[in-house]
Amino acid sequence: MKENKRIAITKLLLKNSLIELMSKKEIDKISVSELCSNAGVNRTTFYNHYYRPNDVLNEIEENVINDLQKILNGENLNNSEHQLSKKVELVCDYLLKNKEISKLIFESNSTYSNFSKKLLKIPESSTLYYNYANMNLDENAKELITSFMQNGMYSLIKLWLTSDMKKTPTEVGELVESIVISK
Repeated sequence: MKENKRIAITKLLLKNSLIELMSKKEIDKISVSELCSNAGVNRTTFYNHYYRPNDVLNEIEENVINDLQKILNGENLNNSEHQLSKKVELVCDYLLKNKEISKLIFESNSTYSNFSKKLLKIPESSTLYYNYANMNLDENAKELITSFMQNGMYSLIKLWLTSDMKKTPTEVGELVESIVISK
């Protein structure tokens, strides 16, 4: 069921407030009172939607994951010669366009955040790498290689995004492809 406008605006205020506060301190140091005060939202209203500030972060992460999944599902690159580099480029382009939020999510050390696990569970993420695993290997070996590739790409993108490297999304995509498809 779609949220009404008032609820959507309240949640947006809380998310923007959390992003602002997280740019100054770790989420585990942000209280509900501080978050509500900064957002101009009553604490009772907060508790109608969330239990703690980490729940707001989790919702932001879910929105990013859903956006990335739509992007990866929306692009028909199955017959593309450079399918891997194009998909990585699309992900990096999205993250760069949403840099402030993306950096905060990638840098968050919250024990309640499962962003990397959620990101790696996007079906397109595992299938893409699984297709590049050596076909002469058994299923367990393919799964291990796929996990290695996914985690390596996650770390590469995290470093690229959080350290403000001067590579374009296209260059990052080409780099990942050159690593995965060694010729």
